Amino acid sequence: MISPSFPFSAVSRNESARKALLVSLIHPGLDGVALSGPPGSGKSFLVSSFLGFVAKWIDPDKKVFQLPIGADDSAILGGIDLEQTLKHGKTVRTQGLLDQARTGILVVEDMALHTAAHRAILKQFLDQRKETRFYCTTTPEERRLSRHLADAIPLLIGMERRGDDSQALSLLRRRQSFDRFPEKFLQEFARSEGDLAKTVKRARQEIHRIRLSTEAIEELALASYPGVAGCRALIFAARASRAHAALRGSDAVGAPDLAFARAVVFEARRVELPSEPEPPSKPSESRREEPSPSPAGKESDSRPSNSQESPPPSEDQVLPPALPPDLSEIYPFFTSARSASGSGGGPRTTFDDRGAHIRSMKKGRETRYLAISETLRQAATRPRRDLTSTQLSVHRDDLRYKQFSRRAGTLFILAVDASGSMARNRMREAKGVVVALLENAYLNRDSVALVGIRGGKAEVLLPPTGSVARAKRTLEVLPTGGGTPIASALEEMIRITNRERLFQKRSIQALLLTDGRANVPLHPSPEIGGGDDHIKKELKNIADRYAQEGVSTLVVDTRDSFDRRSDARVLASLLRARYLRMPEVDPRTLAEIARQDHS
Repeated sequence: MISPSFPFSAVSRNESARKALLVSLIHPGLDGVALSGPPGSGKSFLVSSFLGFVAKWIDPDKKVFQLPIGADDSAILGGIDLEQTLKHGKTVRTQGLLDQARTGILVVEDMALHTAAHRAILKQFLDQRKETRFYCTTTPEERRLSRHLADAIPLLIGMERRGDDSQALSLLRRRQSFDRFPEKFLQEFARSEGDLAKTVKRARQEIHRIRLSTEAIEELALASYPGVAGCRALIFAARASRAHAALRGSDAVGAPDLAFARAVVFEARRVELPSEPEPPSKPSESRREEPSPSPAGKESDSRPSNSQESPPPSEDQVLPPALPPDLSEIYPFFTSARSASGSGGGPRTTFDDRGAHIRSMKKGRETRYLAISETLRQAATRPRRDLTSTQLSVHRDDLRYKQFSRRAGTLFILAVDASGSMARNRMREAKGVVVALLENAYLNRDSVALVGIRGGKAEVLLPPTGSVARAKRTLEVLPTGGGTPIASALEEMIRITNRERLFQKRSIQALLLTDGRANVPLHPSPEIGGGDDHIKKELKNIADRYAQEGVSTLVVDTRDSFDRRSDARVLASLLRARYLRMPEVDPRTLAEIARQDHS
């Protein structure tokens, strides 16, 4: 880092970043700032200047601790001092950097260059810290902060590199003056530094008097809606607006304070799916054949008699996803595998020879990788008869072996009924549900497989993949029409499950969106053809096979009308799966989305 003696008030660029750093000194709940920008944007220079200002004018008693790149776990978390332990013949422990920084200031430069294991440790530390202030810098081109780590940092600032603006030129001149005559330069800005310190200390005393009005809270809530998940960001924004008002010397939160909160809290937290090039061609919605009347006695009860919907569409009609309905029941089930294993990315699985070294084991399978440091520690801390001897002996009981772990993730198998009966029910809303769940899978870096249920045989539209944007695009152009080969879909889901369990070690969850009306046999009988009795018997047999796989499954009934004996409910019972009905779309939400589309 550059010397922190350069006056913070002399920094003449990156105004929002400067304000964010000052705001972190005012409200105790805003004790973390992340500065993100390309090389040359002045991140390290700004942080070092700010820390010098804090040490001299604000909190001289707080010590600054910097996490070095490449530090080992014992330096961060503490451990056994092997040299002193061997010297004195008794266990001597060292205090880790995080323990030392609990009442001070922790600085992490170039977060992207630190290991994933250390970033996970920092995430846990940030969630548990009480008095530590945290400041970090990162370069987006190298690696963006994970959502879980960024969510624990109150203020996130994006800094751009500008080589031709007047502020950068002014800062360059000041830096040259400082390098040539540092004492004179410090004297010139001593008054401005003192005035800035008085402003911060006054704001600390006044912030408890500033309250957010109901209108301001509603405005912040509306600003957080597009693409910002969770309520922690809203809490940070409310605190930031109050702290900014105190920094301005205002008695109430105004428009400038709300604008500042939106910029430093919401903007960096907005999430969008990555865009991919459009396919060269897709079925056009304008080319539709006139619907033909259904044969008598077939699918006559698939919709209410008083429905005003149009007749069933023909083959190969593309229905775009509608607004996703309320996922209050579906969403928790879809994410239960992940929540049971921690924050995001699915469970971690242990391996003998690959992944991150997480612990050293004594019993169990002895891998080919010996944990030398832990073995020596065990030998050093074992009671010895001759305390005067400096010779270290290693016994078999002292041997420790490395255990590795890597994140296996979760595979979600999404089976979407695209038959003709689904087109008469709620196919657009069903696609909307899957799109919403795909966005959640993208945020947590999970994998998805997509199975289409239509025509004479179910088709794996997308094998297990991490490209959620590709799955979303495939779903959007999925045509609707034809029969409902549910037995074939279950067989494909069994194949995917068996293959995943053979080559991958990760949890699997399945979601079936269907009206449950199976009318296409998997293997037509030469004697009786594809009769209803044959279809039901065949479906029961393959459903038993599927249930034995033990996959956590949710069946979502897409029919408009409630029926206690619906086909989807019967299918869920056969699969030993949970059953839910497709929730209704909130008209007010539809209106809100419509207004946003036209704005």
